[in-house]
Amino acid sequence: MFHEFADYRQEGDDLVLYIAHSNGWDLGYGLSETDTMWTTGGPIPPGAHGMHAMPMDISPIGRYVINGYTGEIKDQKQFLERRHWGPGIYGRDMSRSAVGHNRYSWQSYWGYEPSMVPTRLVELYRNHPFRIVPVEELPHQAVPSSLVCIDLETMREHSSWSFPEGTFGQAACHVPDAAGGAGWTLCFVQYTDRTELQVFEALSLGKGPVAIARARGFKQSYQVHSGWMPSIRSQQTGYQRSYAADIGDAWRTYGPAVTNIVEPVIDRYG
Repeated sequence: MFHEFADYRQEGDDLVLYIAHSNGWDLGYGLSETDTMWTTGGPIPPGAHGMHAMPMDISPIGRYVINGYTGEIKDQKQFLERRHWGPGIYGRDMSRSAVGHNRYSWQSYWGYEPSMVPTRLVELYRNHPFRIVPVEELPHQAVPSSLVCIDLETMREHSSWSFPEGTFGQAACHVPDAAGGAGWTLCFVQYTDRTELQVFEALSLGKGPVAIARARGFKQSYQVHSGWMPSIRSQQTGYQRSYAADIGDAWRTYGPAVTNIVEPVIDRYG
């Protein structure tokens, strides 16, 4: 599985846990010049070398009610939709009034790009015990990246938005409304030549972005997590520890290839 979160409010002995499952997706596998595309048998495009592979199955998002003492699963529901492939990091309302009982989550999906689905991994996960889409039914066309608001009570899609072909949305971030409204959902969207910050009404994603922030030359690298704070402030605790003390001395045993890099950093920041 990928990431999970829970309702902070406990109902008796029961815990409510939400889990994004990772069916047929190996994030530890980097695409290389030796890989071939599952769909055509041709080589993986050079521009994708070093990137992780696309998912080879759809991944459900589950809601589980579990007895915290016995481990019994008392209820389970899953959000599963073939239009959404490759779940990224979820966003949720982290305000004090919302985390006790999570009502919605905002899930970004990478999508499915067949030119980044290598034959080697498809065959490796062909007989995955929890496979949902049979290998023979894997799409031959791209599935767009998307942003989905999931109703956590019904585990159904509340609203969604698909990003343009050739782009992908990164981790969703929810911003609460101080006036008590539904708030907004923020998502960085990667284009080939730029990155945009797109703002959506949290419960009306299908309207599309209500605001887009961009800047000349702004192009992010691959990002995973995101978060929102009402303000940025430093917190003075009195605790201090040098960089040199933090990393210890073990690096000195790794030879010139390491020490030639670390020593100048220690000299400057240690």
